[in-house]
Amino acid sequence: MKTYPALRVQKNLSNKLDQASRREHIENYTKIEKAFNDVLSRDYKHRTDEQNAHNTKQITHGNTTLDKLLTYRLAQIENLVTGVDGDGVKEVTDSRVSTDGTSHELLSERLLHDFNNVSETIDNVNKKFVEINFDTYNPDKSGKVPVNTLLQSALNEIRDADAGTLIIKNGVYLINKRVTVHSNTTIKMEDNAVLLRGNDRAILDFGNINEMFYGYEGVQNIHLIGGTLDCNLEEINKYPTDAANTINIRHAQNVSFYNVKFRNTLSYHAVDINGVKDIYFTNCIFEGYKNLNGTSGKEAIQIAEIVKGGVGGPGSWDGTPCKNVVITGCVFRASNIAPSFDVAIGNHASIHNIYQENIKVTNNTFEECKVGVYPFKWVNVEISGNTFDKNSTCVHIAATRGNMNSAKDVNGIPSKQSQGGDIYLIKDNVFRNYKNYGVYAYGEEYNDSIGYIGHIRINDNTFICDNNDNGKNIVMALCRHVHIKGNNMTYSYRGIYITGSHNIFIDNNYIENIKTEGIFVNDSAYSGFAMQTNHLNITNNTINSTGRNCMNIHNSRFLYINNNKTLNANLQTEDSVNRGGIFLTDCRNGRIESNDNWGVTDSFAIYGTKLTNVVAFNNGGSGTVRLTGTDAYVGYYNVDSNNNIIKHSTKG
Repeated sequence: MKTYPALRVQKNLSNKLDQASRREHIENYTKIEKAFNDVLSRDYKHRTDEQNAHNTKQITHGNTTLDKLLTYRLAQIENLVTGVDGDGVKEVTDSRVSTDGTSHELLSERLLHDFNNVSETIDNVNKKFVEINFDTYNPDKSGKVPVNTLLQSALNEIRDADAGTLIIKNGVYLINKRVTVHSNTTIKMEDNAVLLRGNDRAILDFGNINEMFYGYEGVQNIHLIGGTLDCNLEEINKYPTDAANTINIRHAQNVSFYNVKFRNTLSYHAVDINGVKDIYFTNCIFEGYKNLNGTSGKEAIQIAEIVKGGVGGPGSWDGTPCKNVVITGCVFRASNIAPSFDVAIGNHASIHNIYQENIKVTNNTFEECKVGVYPFKWVNVEISGNTFDKNSTCVHIAATRGNMNSAKDVNGIPSKQSQGGDIYLIKDNVFRNYKNYGVYAYGEEYNDSIGYIGHIRINDNTFICDNNDNGKNIVMALCRHVHIKGNNMTYSYRGIYITGSHNIFIDNNYIENIKTEGIFVNDSAYSGFAMQTNHLNITNNTINSTGRNCMNIHNSRFLYINNNKTLNANLQTEDSVNRGGIFLTDCRNGRIESNDNWGVTDSFAIYGTKLTNVVAFNNGGSGTVRLTGTDAYVGYYNVDSNNNIIKHSTKG
């Protein structure tokens, strides 16, 4: 039995009159309106247009159905036509009737009639899927005479045909007024085709800037292939502006860019994405960024909720987030006349209880950016296979503090609540020669509200930094459920820095030639549960050649430091502080087991102060082991005659 798509509305609505409730009602009403209008449309079409709405099996005639009766009658006619007067005579007579039932005097007239009908049908189909060569509009290709009116006419022709492709041949095309791209449009540009800014704002709008859309119901199915979009920094005096997005997109779905170059973005964004679902960038080049108005932190690709003030047009400012964004094989770099970007990919504002979701940044190259990737309260993010070279910060994961504008709801009402993103996979990247940070993840605290960044996996990356005075590989605060595993780190100021975080697993990393500490878990400046780092696991790591302690662990609860190798600590000559393999202070409830320490410059192998309920057992190598505090033992656990766990000292 054939099934049909069912209307499914949200029935388990929020019991609060908040933004979530408002969004659920809007989605329900939108679905109901769309379904009802679809029924009306189908009914009208059925009554006015459809010629073949039913088949003969559905129509009863007497005690049989119409299809059985027609089968019988056709067999009757066939027998009469072929069975009388020999072969062919009656058959030729019968063939003079055309497919629409019209009788013709001659067979040739009938054939011409049917042929004309077929040609008309083909023409109608072609008009629905047009392919336009922009050359047929005779555009200027020198970049001196504006062509935006002609380009808009060509794109409108595709709109009127419902779908189509525009071919733009090699040449420079001056755009002195932004051009609107409609749904179901593919633009194919040859390699040396350039759309050149000649106005004071954007080159292209995907969708009419004057139309209001909701959710993802704006333009659909727009694809840009090849060519260059150039913001024309060379002629900034001839075509002055203080800021210009190259492309604006809002409330859209199914958009892609393939092999497109974006050149010399001015102050804002190469592509400003607001409330878009299913958008793809493949093998694109973003080169050159010039800040003309003093704003900072603008992205080449901005991935944002749609909020008032974020992008031009009448709205709707319903907070629709971006979902399903894939950026792969792209390059972000300086141009021949402008430096690289403040931020290559990211966003700098948000809305309470709304998150960007399902973002993949894979196999790209980021060169000399201030920030490579800046996820601001994103969920389900993959950053893998990329190369980061000479950036200030490679990946900066950010959260919302409760007193920021980004903590307001979609109606501008302050939530006073901090929020962070969740689920980040940072894998198989190469981080080279960064000025500040390889990976920097900071949650936010406001009053008693903490916005943790959760479920972070930093696995199998390579960190190589030539900036030993400042470059830090991994820095994390107010994070939880963190796995740092299988990374290779050499030559930086610090290997891993963590504070105020929970459920941390640092496993099987190789950390070498670090100016200060290989792993530093610092005192927390936060409140409540975040006053310490809780559930800290440091296992199976090798830390070789550090200026200070190989590990420096402060203010942690439930810690397990097991099966690590620390070698050649305390290589610095700046002061006379005693340092060595593993140093701990103000830690509670933990084990330090089966670690080996080697080195001639170490002051100790393991040294712990102000410890509570900590046991060190079976640690080897060379140097001293010393623990002070309450129930701090060099020994192991045992069970007494009353079946209680006890500590057994083996010291001496």
